[in-house]
Amino acid sequence: MKKAVLICPFDPITSSELDYAKHLVKKHGLSTLFLVPFGNGICTMAERRKMLETAIAPYRHLELCDQVRKEDKVYSYDDAEKDEEKVRTGSFFLAPKAVRQIMNENGWYYECVARANCKPHRYTHSVGVAKTARTIAIAHHMDPLEAYKAGLLHDVTKAWSDAKSRKVIARDMPEWLTMSPKIWHSYTAVVFCRQQLDLHDDRILHAIAHHTLGDGQSDLDKVLYIADKIEPGRGYDTTKEMNLALQDLDQAAALIMQESKAYREEKEGLDV
Repeated sequence: MKKAVLICPFDPITSSELDYAKHLVKKHGLSTLFLVPFGNGICTMAERRKMLETAIAPYRHLELCDQVRKEDKVYSYDDAEKDEEKVRTGSFFLAPKAVRQIMNENGWYYECVARANCKPHRYTHSVGVAKTARTIAIAHHMDPLEAYKAGLLHDVTKAWSDAKSRKVIARDMPEWLTMSPKIWHSYTAVVFCRQQLDLHDDRILHAIAHHTLGDGQSDLDKVLYIADKIEPGRGYDTTKEMNLALQDLDQAAALIMQESKAYREEKEGLDV
């Protein structure tokens, strides 16, 4: 029986790598092609193995392996690292659907997505929001991972130009054209998450969509709205607001909305 090995980082496995593996099996008449992940990665080896196992499960000629035998023919895929980097930075659709599902369930590569699509200070802010949201969620016996993921992605399209954002808003939310472009990213981020990440978690997307206006009614909506305004990197003392948020989401959200309105009226004069 003819066997061979395909070595790639598989961080994560991409659709092109999976197609190449199937091509090798067919071209060389392989009974088994062992897929071997190697090297350090963003995800741990255990996480990469989980994604790999899921991706190859439907294919009887493909097997996960930890090491290469001397007698096996070894193949590599030239575009592996380039394609994997595209996935990690926001093109999740380049990974198999089952792998995309695992990545979204666990929030794997979300920090990479935020870093790649945000300016440095905005990325730092997003991480701060994610950590703050997680802390508040824990205090209220909510899902901390859900809150963390929403925090990482809430500003993912903040760097888009007004022209690019306007096209999306005009198509989907024309009533928002009369509002400040500074809030448009709360909707375009949802579009990005759906189209680029294949993320369809309604709770997370709803929280992101309402994080600028603060008009969301779910607990996650309030957690993200609060965390966005009081994360440590904001540069002002938010001890009072944080302590209140850990006790009562409604009161904290109301206080922050009142403070934000007063600030806008004084400094910006925005009618949002």
